[in-house]
Formats: sequence, structure tokens, C-alpha cells
Amino acid sequence: MERLRIGLIDETVLRRGFVQAALEAADIEVQSFASVTACLENEALDVDLLVLLPTTPQTLLLLIAVKALAERYQTPLVVIGHADPQREANAIRELLHVGVKGYIPFASTDLTEAVAALRFIKDGGTFAPLKNLLTSKKERAEKQPVALTGRQHDVLEVLRQGKPNKIIAYELGMSESTVKVHVRNIMRRMGASNRTEAVFKSR
Repeated sequence: MERLRIGLIDETVLRRGFVQAALEAADIEVQSFASVTACLENEALDVDLLVLLPTTPQTLLLLIAVKALAERYQTPLVVIGHADPQREANAIRELLHVGVKGYIPFASTDLTEAVAALRFIKDGGTFAPLKNLLTSKKERAEKQPVALTGRQHDVLEVLRQGKPNKIIAYELGMSESTVKVHVRNIMRRMGASNRTEAVFKSR
């Protein structure tokens, strides 16, 4: 069997060392990086997979990191995550949507399963635990779409383009203070703490 080569990204020194040792014991070649930035700066990356162990379950920061890696390399991305169990399904779906090829739960996957998943992804598959993706009928029935007014939809569309309030006001023919009110209301309705998170959630 061809030896699997991975780039391991983890800012947590001790955990990175343990994970690297475990993977090398499973006959996997590991090139480790102390941060996403360090990986992005590497000019000689030659691996089959990039494996990211985030230090935080905050989906927005993780999405930004994943998008940066995806834009820099064509290498398949895998996240070994520890998201909040109540939000894990949504987090996995968002990661898969932006191009992650695998999500491996850190707390509930043993080494043999993780290695098998990594090999499966390397061979062209996409891996995510089904139990984390399934949503009960009751949860789906209770989940209501976020209701925005027509004007809020207009603001959100321009917001998705990354334009500042001043430009949004000019393009939509309203005052900048009105735009600020609309943006605040959109953030509140989306349950977002900032405009970037509101855009991600709207997708």
C-alpha cells in the first residue's frame, strides 16, 4: 500500500506532537505546521492531504482558515474537529460546502477509524460521520427560515459583495445611518455577532 503523506496543522504543541507520533506509528508520513500561516508560507508542500486541527470550535474563524488553504493549494482538506455537539451538524455542512473533503470528530474517532477515513479521502472520497449530519424530523419542523424585509434583502445582497456601508447607501439610495440600522437588524435576525458572520449564515 502506498504510504500516505499528510500536512498536519495544529497550533497546540503537545497535541500536535501526540497526533504526529500516532500517525507516524500507523506508517503515515507527517509534515507538521504550527499554524495555518506557516503552512501557507511553505513553498515546497508535497503531501496527499492537509489535516487541520483547529484550536477553537468557532465556525467563522475555521471557515476563513479553510478558504485560505483551499485558495493556496489544490490538496484535499480534512478537519479533525471538536465543535459544540449542539452545533456540529451545521458546522460540518458549512465546512463541506466550502470544499473540505473530510470531517473527523476528535472526541469520538479512534486511530484506526481516523486512518481509514484519511485513506478514503486520499482516494477521492468525502468523509463525514452520518450521525452528526442527520437531523431529526422534529428539529427540521421546528427550524424556521430567517424572515427579512425586502429592504433588508437588498442590503444583504450588497453586503455579500463585501462593500462598506457608505457604498451600500449610495447604491441603494438610502442614508448611511439607515444602512447601519438594516445591518444591525440583519445581524440580530441571523444570530450573528458581526456582518461577516451574518453573510456566512445567510448562505
